[in-house]
Amino acid sequence: MNNIDFLIRQTRHTYMWFDNFLESIPREKWFETPPVVETNVIWQIGHMILSHHFHAILVITGPQKDILDAVPIKTYIKAFSFESQPSAVNKDLSPDKLISDLNLVRNKSLDIKSELKPENLNDELMPTRVKIPEVTNKGEALTWNIQHGMYHCGQLALIKRVIHERFDYSLVNSKPN
Repeated sequence: MNNIDFLIRQTRHTYMWFDNFLESIPREKWFETPPVVETNVIWQIGHMILSHHFHAILVITGPQKDILDAVPIKTYIKAFSFESQPSAVNKDLSPDKLISDLNLVRNKSLDIKSELKPENLNDELMPTRVKIPEVTNKGEALTWNIQHGMYHCGQLALIKRVIHERFDYSLVNSKPN
């Protein structure tokens, strides 16, 4: 297995884990922001849209018109960036739209990865206004995207435990699409 195939496999695995946690939390609880965790499911979904867009698309290939036409990235930056307040998320946001946008960004990120060659992993990042202290090249950005996604799986697990119940790991769909 080459490095690209490994990154694709790990990315799919991360997306699967995130989905397993999402599906286990009742939608009527997605806007709840427990004080001990200070985040909610809706914010986590929006934040992952931004993260996947930035770390697995924008810095790898530059802006993608199809994504920018379909996903309100600028609106999401205000609501879901690391500087935003999860408890202030607009209750009018549609969970279905967010899930749809998450899937669009994910699919685009996988398409982009599948077009890369192993030697591209050492290429410099596409220039953006935001600097990423964690990474210096495309391979590191794609790796960080996976790690960051799993970090937020842990946050979903905490949210679930506080607002609903413990996550039942025996129900995990362990085969990524």
